[in-house]
Amino acid sequence: MKVDLRKEVEGFDNKPLLNEKGQAMTVSDILKVVLTMTLEGDEKDTGEQRIRKFNIVDSIYKDTKGEINIDAKDVELLKERTLKIYPSPIIYKRMCEAFGEEK
Repeated sequence: MKVDLRKEVEGFDNKPLLNEKGQAMTVSDILKVVLTMTLEGDEKDTGEQRIRKFNIVDSIYKDTKGEINIDAKDVELLKERTLKIYPSPIIYKRMCEAFGEEK
């Protein structure tokens, strides 16, 4: 599945959410945090799990086309980590939309 990294993450008012610098937050910004922040329990990750996270974030940083390809397993990982890091339902919802889920 292709994910548009440049898509702005919108709030309830359909205006872009802003970061601490007053810039619009993008899917890329959210995913970088989701993949690089250490969470409780991460110390139990296997080497394979750590490499999976590294490969996704590495592809984001190396992106030149504004999109990455991820599989269903990656989506589940990203959704799980988004729930833990961002308590706001709007961010979770917008990320699900970025992953092609319109629920």
